[in-house]
Amino acid sequence: MKKTGVIILLIVCITLVVVQEGSAETATDWFSKGNALYAQGNFKEANEAFEVAVQLEPENPRAWYNKGVALYGLTEYDAAVAAYEVAIRLDPRDPLAWYNKGNALNSLGSPAEAYAAYEVAVQLDPSDAEAWMNKGNMLTALKRYQEAISSYEVALQLEPKNAVTWFNKGNALYGQGQIEDAIEAYEFALKLDSKDSRTWFNKGNAHYSLGELEDALSSYNLALVYSPKDPVALANRGHVLADLGRLEEAVSSYKKAMEITPDDAGIWMNIGHLDQQLGQLGDALRAYDRSLELNPDAAAAWSSKGDVLMESGRFEPALASYDEATRLSPTDAGPWLRKSAVLAALNRPEQTLAVLEMAIALNPNNSEAWLRKGVTLEKIGENEEARIAYEVVLQLNPQNSDARTRRSDLLSRLNRTSTSQGYIPISSNSGDVSLLTGGQPSITGLTMDNNTIPVLFLNSSLVALSYSNLGDLEYQNGAYDKARIWYLRAITLAPDNSDLYRKLGYVLEGLGDEKAAKEAFLKFQSLSSENSQKSLSPDISPPVPVLVPTPQLAIPDGWAMVSVLFAVSLALFMCIRREQH
Repeated sequence: MKKTGVIILLIVCITLVVVQEGSAETATDWFSKGNALYAQGNFKEANEAFEVAVQLEPENPRAWYNKGVALYGLTEYDAAVAAYEVAIRLDPRDPLAWYNKGNALNSLGSPAEAYAAYEVAVQLDPSDAEAWMNKGNMLTALKRYQEAISSYEVALQLEPKNAVTWFNKGNALYGQGQIEDAIEAYEFALKLDSKDSRTWFNKGNAHYSLGELEDALSSYNLALVYSPKDPVALANRGHVLADLGRLEEAVSSYKKAMEITPDDAGIWMNIGHLDQQLGQLGDALRAYDRSLELNPDAAAAWSSKGDVLMESGRFEPALASYDEATRLSPTDAGPWLRKSAVLAALNRPEQTLAVLEMAIALNPNNSEAWLRKGVTLEKIGENEEARIAYEVVLQLNPQNSDARTRRSDLLSRLNRTSTSQGYIPISSNSGDVSLLTGGQPSITGLTMDNNTIPVLFLNSSLVALSYSNLGDLEYQNGAYDKARIWYLRAITLAPDNSDLYRKLGYVLEGLGDEKAAKEAFLKFQSLSSENSQKSLSPDISPPVPVLVPTPQLAIPDGWAMVSVLFAVSLALFMCIRREQH
């Protein structure tokens, strides 16, 4: 659920200094004229008047200060900061100049600099409650929540009935993870201003995070009483209604939000989810399509669209959607697992197995992926490897009756008997199969039913292959830093593979780290001279000169890539030997 922490930043009402009247040609008259124009809301003409005043009296800090105020009213924040800085240079102990400089810096999106200005303001005038509050706002923006709470408490000591400060304190408490205290602060704010929709909204967020759905719904409803066209409140109410199982009401709330913000891809996606739960697959598909029109790079929307197409029996279009999801988010195991399901439905077991290997490499503790792998291996006659996969499922989830039944049936067909109801864990950390990929090739197996099952069913070279392929994908997308991480992980598992160092060298060159790249290439040459070995994955081309399009990996399109992965995976599996005690 989307959480929205609203921070209210108040700009104090500026009291413009009025000086004595004099000749129309004096700075004093231009100063007074500027004040009058500002009071009428004529910020442009007020600024022009103050400009004449500072030209006539360039050392007048009040004229520069009021010029900054007028520029702020014109939303010319950079110029306002410059004017305040001149005023501060001329009168460095003016707390209002520091305070309003902080306001302008905040409007420029510079919370750290704004915080520094507010800090000086409260030192010069410790009784300014609003300066303390705005200092707290900047600390909240910087995620320094405990310091922000302290600032708000000082402000509340000075003005205990300021609803906005209570509201902002609630936001900082929420950011700190003190959700119940945040609710209490919001309730104080609502006692002082019961019609503030933003406070009701954030109170709803806090209740939702605690799982208090009815209280959250009540808060969102009250937020909408006072701000009926708030699309975020409507969407959040939709989230709560969906969680309460009131799906049709949830759809209605989302659609009201969509009427206000029709170009919100997230709302369209949520509508799609609800339509899908209601069995309205056509409506769900239209919602996902609309979401993707607005945000075609949303991997989650492509994956959800694939789910609807899969449920509708339209397997080829579903596969195309999952292809997009895995292309956009290659390191997310979920789309790979969904992709394996549609490939299984299309009766393509080899491709299914290749995709499952990728899903397992990304998330070795996913019992569903291991179960599907077992089923697929059985389908192609690799019964021993299928049995191993079922053992892993039971290692991860001992209550999985499907895996237990399949293992039992398979053992029966293999003329084997299982002498125990359970199994001996792989390690003391029995819930984490990923320990087997941690570069411990000396571990030879786990014991169960008087048999030794080789740990190589999660072969480190196979996992290194998957990591290398993920590095290739990131390299192809120009994400050199992410590619570097995947290649380093692969090297951890396959430290003698020279080609990995070559690829790492290209990536480091792309990142501009020439020294590290040189070391990687030297390691590649050293290993290449010691042994000749095939690369783990398709070749990559070195970076090309500047002003030439980004280098591309020589990765085959479509299923050619996963076929390579499958071929290597299958070869490794065939090398597994089962030893008898």
